[in-house]
Amino acid sequence: EPSPASNEAPAPSTPVSLVAVLVATLAAYASALGNRFVSDDEHVIVHGRLIGSLANIPALFAHDSFYNSFGDAGDPHLQVRTYRPLTLATFFVERALWGLKPAFYHLDSVLLHAGNGALLFLLGRRLGLLPLTATFGAVLFAVHPSMSEAVHWVNGRSDPLVVSFWLMACLASVATPFKHSRGPLVALAVFAATLCKELAYPLVVAAALLVYHRHGFLAGLRVYAWWIVGAGAGLVARLLALKATATGSSSAVLRFALSRLPVLFWDATVSFLVPSPVLRASLYDRYAHPPPALFVAGGALLAVGAIAAILHLRQRKLWWPWLFATAALTLGPVALIANFEGWSGWGRYLYPSSTVAALSAAYLLGERVAPALSAARRRVLYALASAFLVLCAVQTFRAGAKWYDPRAFAQSLYEDQPESSIGYYSLAEIELTENHPARAVTLARRATEINPRFGRSWSVLAQAHYVLGERERAFEAARRALDVSPYDLNALFLLGIEAQERDPAFATRRFVRVLARAPGQEGVWSTLRAHLRRTGRHGPAALALE
Repeated sequence: EPSPASNEAPAPSTPVSLVAVLVATLAAYASALGNRFVSDDEHVIVHGRLIGSLANIPALFAHDSFYNSFGDAGDPHLQVRTYRPLTLATFFVERALWGLKPAFYHLDSVLLHAGNGALLFLLGRRLGLLPLTATFGAVLFAVHPSMSEAVHWVNGRSDPLVVSFWLMACLASVATPFKHSRGPLVALAVFAATLCKELAYPLVVAAALLVYHRHGFLAGLRVYAWWIVGAGAGLVARLLALKATATGSSSAVLRFALSRLPVLFWDATVSFLVPSPVLRASLYDRYAHPPPALFVAGGALLAVGAIAAILHLRQRKLWWPWLFATAALTLGPVALIANFEGWSGWGRYLYPSSTVAALSAAYLLGERVAPALSAARRRVLYALASAFLVLCAVQTFRAGAKWYDPRAFAQSLYEDQPESSIGYYSLAEIELTENHPARAVTLARRATEINPRFGRSWSVLAQAHYVLGERERAFEAARRALDVSPYDLNALFLLGIEAQERDPAFATRRFVRVLARAPGQEGVWSTLRAHLRRTGRHGPAALALE
């Protein structure tokens, strides 16, 4: 039981606490409402193949996450296949309601995040936290900038959405006594979480500690069985749709993931303790060859954390074992995808574990440290905690500028990780889009020098050379792009143009291959029509279509 000293601060009522969470969230994320679509928002929302009709929503449940953007003609050798139909369905509904007005999409993301803060407050209270402690934890989660990427970026919604259903399942599971009528609700919430993002599965595992702490072993098994039912249903849905689990799981990939987990754990801890809205351009560039000191520091932190979690678990203490398990388990999939080039971001991967981290920090300060202090020192502690929340909210508000538009986003990628090729490549794309091909050539060439195995950089370089009329350089860069990325559409198109005179049938097949994946490319259709007219109705180009 908390000491009487911990109750000296006024205890807010539940409605007041929930309003505080809502107001803090809206204040911290007010800058998001003026932002536009960036990055994958363009593929999914603006140019999605199916998003124009709600009748296409069922198709999302039978295909991977790329189906709306690219159809079935994508790269069959993708190392990571994501299955997030419920997340995509929210975009379909918004497109029907709001059209292409990004402010409403951002508002929905902010309100979803505020709802998660409210659920976190209710969970904290149900777990026995004092009203002020639970309020502080929920507000800390709501305004912390390190995971603000998941809210500022529309397409980052999969993390807030999976956490929302996970928190609902947790709330239903910790009720005592547990009524069996709640079981199907738990299973349904878990199933919905698995349809939002793959991180639902490690969160299900982490929830076992919460259920065990609340109900004990045997009673907890009966409660946790509903979690297994929901997760099993999600896995079946995924296997039926994709005939696959999630990532390539070779021994080399697993060894890489295990060796990088300590470094990820270190970075996550620093991000939470030293709030900063980091926008990591490339997970691979960050974790392929980290400094040896990070391995040592991360390994030591992970070992100490594991020992402390085991000791606390034996004493039936909840917070540290639950936090450690949630962080380690949700960072595991990040360690897996860090082995593959092309994955960016950081804050959205911290979002799930930030829920437990915020409540744990609130418990430590409010119910362990504060009761041991004198009244004067407690007031100082409360003032410092309040100042920390304000600092977090200000940083989160300012982080919105990173997501203002595609150029601001590309510039942020470069500034946050200048040693990565992704920032240069992203800026090159922007310059090319804004009709500055010479600048695009300079940036794309620098990107290829930093990482010659990143095919998109070669592809943008090829496009820029072609716009400048430097055809031979364009075709050479396109060949380099296909060497490392055999399904790059721009490279396929350019090499089809190169082959028009030499091999008309080959050129036709290249154009058709591009259109199979991106049927909305009017420029490719025009090129194909001109190509067919030039070679004749019964020429080799037309025959290649048969």
